[in-house]
Amino acid sequence: MTIEEAYPLLKEAFTEYKQQRYFEKTSKSHAKRKYKDQTALIVDRVWNIFQSCPELNNYVPYEGEFFTSFFEQDFKKLIENLEIELSKSSSI
Repeated sequence: MTIEEAYPLLKEAFTEYKQQRYFEKTSKSHAKRKYKDQTALIVDRVWNIFQSCPELNNYVPYEGEFFTSFFEQDFKKLIENLEIELSKSSSI
């Protein structure tokens, strides 16, 4: 998989991730588990994308630290880095 193919998948996953985290944070305790499980599935999907496109590791904020407790901030920075990179390559 190329970066150009991975980016839309990651962008979609990021949007879903933010939505699930919002629901998780704002829901009552009995519903939190459902949203937490959905969030974990999205993280797994992102992991699979990374497995399919190892070049993505060049765009994470801190190499080797992407799937840690700072996943949300790192994921946002990854999307920003990819947008910058893809805009450079499309303008050439």
